[in-house]
This record gives sequence, C-alpha cells and structure tokens, in this order.
Amino acid sequence: MLLSLAPIGEMNQIKAVWGGEEIRNCLEAAGLTVDSKVCVLLKTYDNAMIVGVEDKRIVIDEELARKIIV
Repeated sequence: MLLSLAPIGEMNQIKAVWGGEEIRNCLEAAGLTVDSKVCVLLKTYDNAMIVGVEDKRIVIDEELARKIIV
C-alpha cells in the first residue's frame, strides 16, 4: 500500500521507496528508511501529511508519500 493511502493513526513499516537516488537520500536523511516504522498523524487539505517516525514528526507532500510503500 502507498503511504498516501495509509489510515491516520495506524503504524506501518516501510517496505520500499520508489524514485531516484536523490529522493531516497532525502528520505533517509529524514529517517524514512526501508524497515522503519511510520505512522500518519495528520492529512491536510493542501496535499501534505504529517508522519511520525521514531521520535520525529515530518511533513511530506502527497506526491512524495505515493513513492513510499508500506
């Protein structure tokens, strides 16, 4: 399932990341790596999401969330 479709409040494990090396490096720097646990905390009306990973909260847009497979 795509992270963009994950329900709010449900803990998911990242299985894969689609995209080039630049996208993967950016996500890795933010802590969003394969096998990490991620939870969607909030979906906004301007196509952004707030996700929790480890002890951080990260804002990503829906386009990027569609590249993360959980």
